[in-house]
This record gives sequence, structure tokens and C-alpha cells, in this order.
Amino acid sequence: MQRGKRERTTQLWRFLSLAGPAVCLFLVGCGSSSSPTPPPPQPIGHAYVITASNLYGNAIVASNGGFTTVGVPSTAGGGAGIASNAQGNYVYVLTSNGTISGYAISHSDGSLTAIAGSPFGGAGVGVAFITMDAAGKYLFVPVSQDSVVVPYTISSTGALTLGLEVPTPAPPLTATVDPLDRFLYVPMGSAGTQLFQITGGAL
Repeated sequence: MQRGKRERTTQLWRFLSLAGPAVCLFLVGCGSSSSPTPPPPQPIGHAYVITASNLYGNAIVASNGGFTTVGVPSTAGGGAGIASNAQGNYVYVLTSNGTISGYAISHSDGSLTAIAGSPFGGAGVGVAFITMDAAGKYLFVPVSQDSVVVPYTISSTGALTLGLEVPTPAPPLTATVDPLDRFLYVPMGSAGTQLFQITGGAL
């Protein structure tokens, strides 16, 4: 009976030695105050905004929905369109001269780092819209001036590989991928909406 009691005591101390640090990390300032100061609230997400000349990164404050600035590369410029994947791993900025700048998003603070190989070319001139599928595997650019849609495949590092562009019956205005990532809808104003099936990133 005494031996069993000693074993249980030893097991309890082993548990506390492992659990203690986890509790201290969770309770900021634990062990020295009867009323520990709560940690500052974490942001509920991040928002990225472009103008014609600048890219801005922001953390969304949980208490009031306001913005606090996060870091972006000093070389980051603005653009005409912006898109991010649902997982919040990458953000892409489209410029009117047909290039796409890609940035990796830090999950710790929301800051941006340029993706190797960025900017990527081939998007066409005069473009103003960009969209991605929910899974973050493909990116599509409707090019109104050329009446085409330009597809890209997104690698595991966020780099873009240019695919084969496909024509549209009239100048495309925007583009939207369905929630299951099967189809691309391309509105063309009074000319209607062109529907493409997505197969391995190709249209």
C-alpha cells in the first residue's frame, strides 16, 4: 500500500513538472500575483489594402475592429487588384502593367515577405482584377483589353506558374470561383457570363 502511494506521488510530481510551464505560459505573470494582468487581446485577423502607389498591411483589433499597422516590404508598391487565399498564407497584388507581386503572410504578426521570384509576369496590360480559388491553388486574371482569362498555378512556396490563357466572347470584367473550386464565372456585362470548368488549374 505504501509503495503504491509513493508511485502515485511520483507520477503526480511528473505531471505537475510538465503541466506547470504550460499553465504559466497561458496565465501571464503567474505565480507572483493574486490578480495577474490579462494578456493584450490578439488580433482577429489581418487586412491588406492597396492604392495606386502603396500596399498597406493591418492587424484587425478584436475590441473595436480598428487597424494597427503591420510590416510590409519597403519595395512593395500599389496596384489595381489584390487577392488572398482562404488559408491566409499569401497575398497577391496585380499591377496595370501586367505583373503580379506575391507576398507570404506571417501567421504570427501578419507581416508580409516577398515570395521568391516575385513579381511574376504575363497578366496582360490594363488589367484591374484578380481572383483565387478557396484552396489557394490557382489564380485567375480576366484581361479586358485582350478578351482573355489568364490562369496561374500556385506552388507550395507561393510562386506562380503561368498557364494557357483562354479567350472570352467579350471583354471580361471580373471573375469568381465557386465555393467548391470547380468552375470560374466571368461576367462580361451585357454579353452575359462565360462559364469555365477548372481542371488542374486549366480552363
